Amino acid sequence: MTGARQKPLVIPRMEQEYLVSNAGLTPVTARRAIETLVERGVLETITGGRRNTVWAHRGILTTLDEYAEQLRRV
Repeated sequence: MTGARQKPLVIPRMEQEYLVSNAGLTPVTARRAIETLVERGVLETITGGRRNTVWAHRGILTTLDEYAEQLRRV
């Protein structure tokens, strides 16, 4: 990684390409990082297939869904 400041990761779901473009990781490093997070139960795959796979942290998505539901009630 270079000395340049990277963009913060601000999405509750991620794609490998997002990490490469925004976190300055190589595709191999991004894939290994995601695999490690999946193995440790932090992320899970929310789309299937070999291409354009998306991973997410279900707890964050659930919290955001619950908050959105509360906003709709107001």
